[in-house]
Order: sequence, then C-alpha cells, then structure tokens
Amino acid sequence: MFGPKPSLWIEVYQRERQHLARVCKMALDAGVAECQVRVAEAQGELLAQVVKGIVADLGLSKDQQAKAPGIVRRHFLALAR
Repeated sequence: MFGPKPSLWIEVYQRERQHLARVCKMALDAGVAECQVRVAEAQGELLAQVVKGIVADLGLSKDQQAKAPGIVRRHFLALAR
C-alpha cells in the first residue's frame, strides 16, 4: 500500500457517481429527452386549443379578439417568473 486507504464513504460516493453517469447515458440512448420534448410540445398544443376554445366561446368583439392573444401571452409569461 502507498498510504492510508480512502474513506469508505468516498468509495461509495464515487461508485454512486459512476452509476449515475451510466444511467444518464442509458436514458439518453433510449431517447428519454426527445420523448420529454414531444410530451411538452403536445401539452402546449392542448393548452393552446383550450385557450382558443375559451376565447371563441366568449363571443368577443373583433377588438377584444385582437387583444386576447397578447393578454393570454402576458399571463402565461407571468407564470414563468
């Protein structure tokens, strides 16, 4: 031996990091990230359809219809803060 052996906890931590890296690589190889993107896009499309349906059902005037997209956008952007 060339000195004291590293702590057991350091060895456990290093093994866990190696395992995490392998699992992440497997998830990427399996296309998990791309699937998450497709799900998020589909959810966005559904949400847009709901908002458009609500605006249509409200029977807004032409002026109100013109203002609706900006108002909806402003409120959705506020959610991201």
